Amino acid sequence: MSMINPYIFREYDIRGKVAEDFPEHVVIKLGKSFGTFVKRAGGTEIAVSGDIRLTTPELIIQFKSGVLSTGIDVINLGILPTPVNYYSMFHLGVFGAVQITGSHNPPEFNGFKMSLNKKPVFGDDIQTLYALINNNDFDDKIRLISEDGIEIYQSGNRVDEGDADIGAVALPDSLFLERKLILPMMSSADLQTILVNEVVASSPFAPEDTSWGWSRELSEKEQLIVRLVLASNSTINEFLHSKHRDLDLARTEVWARADRNWVVFQGFGESARLSRYTQRLIRVSILTVSIFAAILLSIGLDAAVKKIRLDQLYDEEELIREQASRAMVFRKRLGQANQTVHAVNDLMKQYPSPRFQLAQLTSLLDDDAFLQEFKIQGNKIRLRGRAKDAAKLMRRLTDEKSYANVSAPQAITRLGNSGLEQFYLDIEVYDEASE
Repeated sequence: MSMINPYIFREYDIRGKVAEDFPEHVVIKLGKSFGTFVKRAGGTEIAVSGDIRLTTPELIIQFKSGVLSTGIDVINLGILPTPVNYYSMFHLGVFGAVQITGSHNPPEFNGFKMSLNKKPVFGDDIQTLYALINNNDFDDKIRLISEDGIEIYQSGNRVDEGDADIGAVALPDSLFLERKLILPMMSSADLQTILVNEVVASSPFAPEDTSWGWSRELSEKEQLIVRLVLASNSTINEFLHSKHRDLDLARTEVWARADRNWVVFQGFGESARLSRYTQRLIRVSILTVSIFAAILLSIGLDAAVKKIRLDQLYDEEELIREQASRAMVFRKRLGQANQTVHAVNDLMKQYPSPRFQLAQLTSLLDDDAFLQEFKIQGNKIRLRGRAKDAAKLMRRLTDEKSYANVSAPQAITRLGNSGLEQFYLDIEVYDEASE
């Protein structure tokens, strides 16, 4: 089995050539590492999707297999854009999300973009995943003591005997109650709320004396099958002190066999295991820094600098592609705007300018003439006004070369003793386009 390439663990994702960097056993380990990471962060469910690359569907299957082996549930969203994958954490309420995508890279590449608790997984967390794989540190082995003897479990599965620092005790069937619930698909948060309400409603013990736990599996009909176990807290403690007083009870977990699944009761040694997980993540992050420092020294600084520069070039290329895409959009919009401007200009050429025509009329009117009405419709101008000699004004307008026709729709009338005449004139502006 080949070693995993450390350079696929980048700053913001895990990315490489599928044929060289992502054989099946590596992808399964990636799933195991992320599942373990999610589990130790307190999550129980993630969503997985991918882009349209031909290698994506198989990678989804392999990665999902690794995650499921750690006891983390997976919702396979299929082929989706990356933003929809991010949105799944908000819409579905899952603790984490993974998008399998090669981003801007050529077809032979693919990768894994990971999110946890509505935030991207990057930097030291990416290197933590590498350290989990490198150290085969996917979950603790647990030594279970039952009426049938001693068994070793890891990630919910029975394994060959080995060293196990964590102890667990199987509660006899006679000391707990079991309920089977069949529920529709829902988020972990919604499921937790339903189970709390179910415990309150169905427990025969006092609330302060009730201990409970649960496990779930997916049925063939895409329904949740939940195994809920209930017990008296005082009864559990009495059993532990009478049968297992030699154990460190503060670090001992309490399990119950519900159908074929083991269920862990809450409130006992499992809290210490979760605390150890958190501390381990811190240690692993520190260890990762040391590992990569040793790698850099072993391969030489020059190679490391070249790799960093290559990563920078990849990122710069992606940025340039995004900027080019935006530029193409702006260019298209600018072209459309220019077409609109040209169309408006062509249209304006067909009609007289109101400002220009008004200025020209002002220059042609005598000092004793003035306008009361000025209207433009198409290439026609309607005037209404007063002048001492309206006929003289009409002749002057007729002589104007830019006017094709000047007519009086109404007769000129004299206004009392004012010495002024009322005129109505229609002017047709000369249309150069018609020539």
